[in-house]
Amino acid sequence: MIGSTGVFAGVVLVLFALGSQSEIAWLPAAVGSVAVFFSLGVFSDGFRHAAESIAAPPIYGYAPFRMYALHSAFPVVWSMVCAGAACAAVAVITGGAFTLAGVISLEVVLLTLIGIRIYDSARGPLPPILLTPIPTPFGDLSSLVILTWQLDAILLSAGTAGLLAGALSTGTIIQSILTAAISLGLLGWLTKRRLERL
Repeated sequence: MIGSTGVFAGVVLVLFALGSQSEIAWLPAAVGSVAVFFSLGVFSDGFRHAAESIAAPPIYGYAPFRMYALHSAFPVVWSMVCAGAACAAVAVITGGAFTLAGVISLEVVLLTLIGIRIYDSARGPLPPILLTPIPTPFGDLSSLVILTWQLDAILLSAGTAGLLAGALSTGTIIQSILTAAISLGLLGWLTKRRLERL
């Protein structure tokens, strides 16, 4: 219930941002996408099991990537259900219609957040190289590197939705499509690298 409510509320914020023409549309989009990312954790716990199976024998007879596909079915379907409910609620309250670009952007944001959940599941242990001291006149900055490593999925969630909302509100649909394609391509490459290191 809490996870569904979080996805619903986050989608409402993302919808508000995608429908806004303001230059700060990225801000509610970033906040909403982080809320959706955290809420999706309730439905995507199976991703961690799929990640753990990469370094182990295939107990269930499924390849790791097939397990990821099977575990992603419920998060994808349920996030779309919650998004549909949020769209209906916003349409009833505001009486407004959604543009095709806004609907496509919302779907891209949701799929990207599920992809970030997959990326986050393959985190693995902290790389020892990140513990290397970074002396500066302001002190040791290695703690900031470790903090960034811990929060990378949150930063990716906020950044992806913020960039997409900003491109949609201040640019054209072509810019939004290019932003989405680059974001998804980069996320896929980062996930592939992380899975190969497990």
